[in-house]
Formats: sequence, C-alpha cells, structure tokens
Amino acid sequence: MLGISLAFGIGCESVATRSMKIYMQQQNWEKALDQGRQAVAETPNDFEAWFAMAQVAAQVDSLNLMMQAMDRTLALTKKYTAEVARIRTAKYNQVFNQGVQAYNAGKLADAKDRLDMAVRIEPSRPNAYKVLGMVYQRSGQTQQAIEMYARAYGADSSDATLGRQYATLLGASDQKERALATMASVFARHPGNKDVAVAYLDMLNTAGQVDSALIVGKNVLAREPQDPEVNMRVGILYMKKAQEAADSTELKADLRLAVPYFEQALVADTANTDAAYNLAISLQQLGQPERAIRPLARVIQASPRDHQARLQLAIVYLQQDDADDAEPQLRSIVDQIGEPTNAQDREVLTRAYRYLGIIYTVRANQKGVQAQQAREAAQGIRDRAQKAAKTQEAEQLEGESRDLLKLARDMEELRSTYAR
Repeated sequence: MLGISLAFGIGCESVATRSMKIYMQQQNWEKALDQGRQAVAETPNDFEAWFAMAQVAAQVDSLNLMMQAMDRTLALTKKYTAEVARIRTAKYNQVFNQGVQAYNAGKLADAKDRLDMAVRIEPSRPNAYKVLGMVYQRSGQTQQAIEMYARAYGADSSDATLGRQYATLLGASDQKERALATMASVFARHPGNKDVAVAYLDMLNTAGQVDSALIVGKNVLAREPQDPEVNMRVGILYMKKAQEAADSTELKADLRLAVPYFEQALVADTANTDAAYNLAISLQQLGQPERAIRPLARVIQASPRDHQARLQLAIVYLQQDDADDAEPQLRSIVDQIGEPTNAQDREVLTRAYRYLGIIYTVRANQKGVQAQQAREAAQGIRDRAQKAAKTQEAEQLEGESRDLLKLARDMEELRSTYAR
C-alpha cells in the first residue's frame, strides 16, 4: 500500500464515482477500479473521479492508467496538485526500487521495464536514468548507456561520480572530442574532486594535451602534495615530454622535473614499483646510473620475475663498467624465462644474450692480453723453473680466453635465434 490518505469531496457525483470511493474505503481495489472506469467513461470531465482513479490505479500497479488519470486530473483542476505529486513520488520510489532489485538480481529485462516506467513517472529525476545506463552498459548496449548517462547528468550535474562515468564511457566508445568536452565541464564544476581530476588528466594525456594535463595534476598536488597517484602521473607526463623533446637539453630538463615527482610517489607509497622503475629510467637517462641502482633493486626485490627491471639493472651496472654485478642479473633473466612464450620475453631474452656475449667477449680479450703479457714475460726469464711456470700461466690464460670466446659465440647464436 502507498499509504495515501483518501479524501473525498462532497457534492454531486455519479453513482459509479460514489461506488468507487466506497470500495476504496473497503480497500477492495479491483472493484474500485471497475467502478472508476465506468465513472470516467460516464463523466469524462469529473476531476474527482479522475483523481480517485489515479489513487486506485497506483494501488493495483496499473501504471499507465495511473499516469493517464494524474494527467487528466491536473488538466481539469489545480485542486489536487500536491496530492498528485505525492502519488507520483511514492510510486516512483516504489518502481525505482523494484528496478534496482531486479538489476542486482541480474534480471536486466525486468530492471529495464521497471526503470523505464520510473522515468515515465518522474522524468526529471536522475536515478532511474543512471541505473538504466548501468543496465544498458551491462548488456553491451554502449550507445544507449551513454544516452541514459547523458540524461542522468543533465538532470543532476552536481553528481561528480556520474559525470565522470558518463565522460569515461564516451571516451571508451571512441567519442574522444565529446568525452573531453564533457570531462572538462565536469572538472569545471568539481575542481576539488580528485577522481574527476585524475580522469580528466588521463583523458588530456591520451589526447596529447600534455601541458594541460600537467596543469590539472599540479592543481591536485597544490591541495594534496603527497598524493602518490597524482605525483606518479605528473612524473610520467614529464617523461612523455622528454620523449618528445626537440634536443638533449630539453630532454634532460624534462627528466629533471620528473624525478622529484617519482621520488615523492615512492615516499608516500614505498610499494609503488612503477614509480621506482620510472625513477630509475629517468636517472639513467640523466647520466646518473649510480642513483638508478637502488630503485631498480627495490623493484626486483618486490617482483623477482620482473625481467625488464632486472635487464635495466644489468645495463646500469654495465654503464659503470661493473660486469661482475651485471652478469648474474643477466643469467637470472635467462634462467627464469627459459623458452620465451611472448614477444616481450623474447625481446628481453635477446638483449640479455647480447649483453652476456659482450661481457664474455671483453673478458676473453682481457684474458688474451694477459696471456700475451705472460708469454712476453716468460721470454725474459732465465730461470727454467720460473720460465716454465710463466709459460704455463700464459697457456692457461689462452685456454680461458678461448673458452670465453666460445661462450661469447654461443650467446651471439642464441641472440640471433631469438631475434628472428
């Protein structure tokens, strides 16, 4: 029951209208409905009969008839304006809740039926449109979902979450310009909403408007300077600017700007391996490989099978002429990947074999130089025992050099194999 109080006017009324009201008092809604149909047929301009009919139709859930009776009542009189509004609101809430329950139960057709009716009852309220958008989205009907979200946001532009969902769905459906314009509007209304700001920042970045995205990100950081998520994004934006830089001076300037944002992201969230990795790459490109070691080691400690981070750590060691620390990292990559099953692992494995080949070639050359030096030293020794010992040392070094060259060739063959 809607709990609507029944009030009857006194005066001249048809027998059918009087009978309808009696049945209403008895809560015999079916008979009241029959008498109501007769009453409005006999006296189509009787607003009392139409108002009573609206009440009865609401009770028996005859929603189309209820809407007709309410519209007819208001067309004939203003007397029941407030009462009709109460019926409308009560029925909207009931039908909307039924639609939500059906949606939660996965009964999308029933949900759509209830929510469509809720929209008919109260077309100016946003919630039914919003849940209808969810129904369409869940059904894979993206364009219909967008239309519902547009109506919902049009009815209530104060709902920042709704606006963000609407703009994001536009972007996902490849309506980029409309999505960006909508998100700009949402951000203008809710500049302090972090979720909206982040979504707008990402959308600007995707659209290639990096400088505008930076303004949005810094707007957030002015209020929340330690926010790890936004610091991370701003750092990435500066990295992107560096990639598009016209020269090395501009590139390094942008990378220097990126570094403190990644550092702050790590301070606020020590488990942020993406920030650690990006920080290391920035420092490496700035010619500071010694500072890149620690963040890369942090990534590997958190994710031992992060082959890309391990490869970068090996490269940093090689940049410092530290092949002894680089080799175990490269060997670990080879052992962990084994036979690559995807393009990314294949590319990392190819580079690992390449660097291993370089390491073994350099070591072979070093051993060869040492062997040559030992032979030359042996020629100047008069003592036979010492001469023999030095000659044996030279032969051993030559053997080690040959073994290393063979190992280097093996690495090159493997590199060539996986590079194809």
